[in-house]
Amino acid sequence: MWLEKIEEFRKENKQALDLKFELHLAIYIHKILRKNIDFSINDNELIIKKEGNQITFEQLFYWWQITRFDELLSEEEIIFNDFNELKNKITKAIQNVKNPELNDNDSNENKISKEKQIKGNKDKIQKLEEHLNQEANKSNQEINSLKNFRSMCPTYESFEKFTKSVRILIQNLD
Repeated sequence: MWLEKIEEFRKENKQALDLKFELHLAIYIHKILRKNIDFSINDNELIIKKEGNQITFEQLFYWWQITRFDELLSEEEIIFNDFNELKNKITKAIQNVKNPELNDNDSNENKISKEKQIKGNKDKIQKLEEHLNQEANKSNQEINSLKNFRSMCPTYESFEKFTKSVRILIQNLD
């Protein structure tokens, strides 16, 4: 769920953002949250709505620190477990590959056939290992994306800065 939102942002975003800048960070988080949290300004006050219901800053902060955090951890765990399942299957498949034994008694034809089978098995193992490495890189990237998003605005003060930046964004976008 969260990974999809992060990837969607990456695809749709046309701005160069440096998340060390407060407003850039606010743009990033605001766009990722747009389907969960709606920010608006009414009578010069920031209005926060979740699922159509107005909530307080404290309720939003609780959601950010507890609910969202738990959802991100759960998503990371799913990615990690899925990769480990794949790793176990590939490891088992590699271990089940049986190469024929070359004997001095084998005919040339039989030796050539066995050598072809051994080469084919090595190719299969190499492809499986390459696939595993690709999946490891992909799952590591996904977990790191979620971990980075999870660690944004870790304190009350940093979250206050975020909402103040969102307010500035909204005021200047209208």
